[in-house]
Amino acid sequence: MFSDGRDTSSWLPASAVLEVARASDAVVYPVSLGRPEPITQPWHDASARLPLGLRDEVSPTQFLHTLADDTGGADFTTSRSADLADRFVEIVKEFKSRYLLTYAPTGVPPSGWHTIEVKLKGGRGKVTARRGYQR
Repeated sequence: MFSDGRDTSSWLPASAVLEVARASDAVVYPVSLGRPEPITQPWHDASARLPLGLRDEVSPTQFLHTLADDTGGADFTTSRSADLADRFVEIVKEFKSRYLLTYAPTGVPPSGWHTIEVKLKGGRGKVTARRGYQR
């Protein structure tokens, strides 16, 4: 995903996008060119072009970071467009070094959000993982 994080036509608020992303199997790696400033925008229904009030003031940078973090990805930023290819190469390298762990939880409620934490025995190394899952 390549984005400046500024939402100009969605009909879902950021919180709903994050909820859908958390419930999916997608791993998101946003790549941003520069760091946009937080803004407050009118919220419109994209199909009907009707104003729906003001969006919550959400920093585009924070939204992209949370989206990446919650899906087990990472966010990348570069200040020069000439460096974009390098960021995408970093993402491919990271993806190639990932492992898939699965488990069958027991004794948890049949629905809702369930927090998980993945740790390495001995604490050496880097773990990038989802914060939980939706049942």
